[in-house]
Amino acid sequence: MIESFSDYTKIINEKFHGLASATSTSELENVLTTPSESSNSNIPKTFHHTLSKVLKSNREVLLNSQNDEDNSLTKALLKISEIEFKIGDERLEQDKLIITEFNNKIKKILNEEFVKTNNFRKQVEISRLNFDTIRADIKVIQKGDETIEIPDKLSKNLENCEDELVHATELAVESMKKLINPLESVNLLKIFTKIQLNYYKSVTDELTTLVDQLDALPIDEDDEDDK
Repeated sequence: MIESFSDYTKIINEKFHGLASATSTSELENVLTTPSESSNSNIPKTFHHTLSKVLKSNREVLLNSQNDEDNSLTKALLKISEIEFKIGDERLEQDKLIITEFNNKIKKILNEEFVKTNNFRKQVEISRLNFDTIRADIKVIQKGDETIEIPDKLSKNLENCEDELVHATELAVESMKKLINPLESVNLLKIFTKIQLNYYKSVTDELTTLVDQLDALPIDEDDEDDK
């Protein structure tokens, strides 16, 4: 516990020092979001790494108390510690895959596809406004009499605005169809589930191997006598 407290104290000191020396908001953000050297080197990254560290520490205490002589208990602690460390590494790998293969792609859909669709929608509004403006100018010229000939330039502008409105509407509709299409989102959910499944399968294999190893450990005579 003293070591853990010391580690956290170093992290806090590093953060305060970084905040005090920061000269801009970006530097402040980096200080708050960047892991410190102490946190990277000393603090376990997962519960399994923590458990592995505790088991290994307890094993060392037992070995020191019995002149570095291994027995069934110290061997069991070592094996469990090693497996827990492996499981911790596999958990980190799972989290990494979830971030790269799921989180980032979901963010892309939300940040890029939604923005793109919204921009297309805005373009429809702009095109519609331009089209309505030209039609209003024509009405002013005709004053309710549709037999009055429209100037060629104005007529051409109306035609162009109408084409732009149709094109913008088509783009917006296609973008919306793509956005609401569940295929990509469902596929991402499948990937997320498969990543979890592979992790739990791996953990199951590791623990199954561990149980077999523990079952195969010979019980020392001294242990039997203690019973």
